[in-house]
Amino acid sequence: MNIRSLLDGNDYIHIKFVSSDLPVVIAFSSVNTSKGKFTFFNSLKNIGLNVIFINDSDNRWYTYGINGLNLDVRKDALDLVSFARETGNGKVFTFGSSMGAYAAALYCSLGNADGFISFGAEVTLGIEGSRSKIHMKVPFNEDYINLVQYIKDFNKPNLIFVPENDDLDLLTLKALRDYKNLNIVLLSSSSHPGFDIIRNNNFNSILLDFCLNDGYLNHTKYFEEGILSNDTNIFSDSVITAFYQHYLYRLNKQNEDSLEVLLEVSKLAVDSSSYNLRLGDAYRRIGDMNNAIVNWKKSENLCAQQYEATAKIAAEDFKKGNYKKALEGINNANAIFPHSAHQYNMKGKIHEKMTDYTVAEDAYRKATKINPGNLNFKKSLKSFIANDIARKAKELLVL
Repeated sequence: MNIRSLLDGNDYIHIKFVSSDLPVVIAFSSVNTSKGKFTFFNSLKNIGLNVIFINDSDNRWYTYGINGLNLDVRKDALDLVSFARETGNGKVFTFGSSMGAYAAALYCSLGNADGFISFGAEVTLGIEGSRSKIHMKVPFNEDYINLVQYIKDFNKPNLIFVPENDDLDLLTLKALRDYKNLNIVLLSSSSHPGFDIIRNNNFNSILLDFCLNDGYLNHTKYFEEGILSNDTNIFSDSVITAFYQHYLYRLNKQNEDSLEVLLEVSKLAVDSSSYNLRLGDAYRRIGDMNNAIVNWKKSENLCAQQYEATAKIAAEDFKKGNYKKALEGINNANAIFPHSAHQYNMKGKIHEKMTDYTVAEDAYRKATKINPGNLNFKKSLKSFIANDIARKAKELLVL
């Protein structure tokens, strides 16, 4: 198939060609990426590799093929990889996060590409509460509902990043950890899909190294000490199952049940930072703030990079009027992960209370820039601007 002939007017494929001497990476977009847009485009367009950007309509998890090609997964995987080999130096790798991570693994295996990197992939589509169940807008394609059967024998380079703070992503760990050919890397103190604790948010360098070194990656240099774990047995099956059940209870606002299921596995997970983070959240949902803070602090002590626990403690200090202590906490959280809109919104509130208005405005604006769709962040900024105008109007009266 001449894929190039199909590019005119195709809003779901975009090729960024650099040199025939370089590998090609096929980058699959995540959920809710608008037609004509591609996840990672701004990050990867100047990465120094040939990149084929792929998007999918209706959040189909790429299980109905690629728009504008055969709309057949196996054929499209083979044609896409074959075209990519002819475009670059013969080496082809795939990459994606969340929905795109599923596609990266699936299309790499079916198309016989040279390796893949996935962040936060589901392995079984359509389970209760899953992202695919929530976001997919078409019936599930039963032929491609289970990723395991397509990658369990995959024997080329692969990196499957699993963030341990995400209850759904840990199901991937449970499903894949017995397959020795699959290289699962557990990311401590990380949320879905796992980019949050990459040093300097530099996931494109991870991809570049992987592709230029035939799938070898010294990924330790991209993470702070203590973040990576190859100990895939750190959580037992019963703990992961409990985390998932706690998640379902939480979705249904069964907060007492959510707490109870976590307490039932306390002996198996009590020394886990991630477990104590969840336990603190569960106590908060039932209004027990004393135990919430106790467990968040334990989470923080068990893993210095657990920025979510640090930020939650800072938020409670803010509520109590301990602004100096709250600011210290939120700055510590931002030092670990400087890309959280929630943390910048809190930083703005703290500085506003401390009458550091210039810093407060900057923090509010950063929050809305990181997450422009969040109405609460917009509300915070609007409220600050209105109050600032009122303050300056009073100042004008006395000049």
